[in-house]
Amino acid sequence: MGYSGANSQLLTVPPYTVSALCCLGVSFLSDRVKSRGLMFSFLAPFIITGFAMLGSVKGTGVRYLAVFLATSGAFTASPILLAWSVDNASGPAVRATVAAYVVGTGNIGALIATWTSLKPDAPLYVRGHFINLGGGILMGLLVAFATTRLSRENVKRARGNETTDWN
Repeated sequence: MGYSGANSQLLTVPPYTVSALCCLGVSFLSDRVKSRGLMFSFLAPFIITGFAMLGSVKGTGVRYLAVFLATSGAFTASPILLAWSVDNASGPAVRATVAAYVVGTGNIGALIATWTSLKPDAPLYVRGHFINLGGGILMGLLVAFATTRLSRENVKRARGNETTDWN
């Protein structure tokens, strides 16, 4: 895009600052409302919109806005999903195992990025952005399904119909 190394680095500060504030705010709110899935459902449109814009728009200003959206959604989703997983595990050994599994699974994204954001795709990296878009859509759908399904299960349990029937 024509920026020097120092200017490029300085331009990363605002999106990461906004992402950090978003992460803190959403994490605090998810504790208050006791619904991690609902909070992720709120983040999914940011992820989807951000990566859709990054993959399809060429204007520098619009792409910079898209970085704010994508990072705010994606970087906040990770701790929300980790907390949700650990909250639903019982016992310290199981919680530790679940936490390690979720973090390890999440790190697969770094491996995928190595092979989807290749030098020939520079500077727009359309393939990588659309793969991230697909991942955001998939995660949004899976979390919406899980949130709905688990809410129904909790209603049944509250009525005294303790069940783990997933039919």
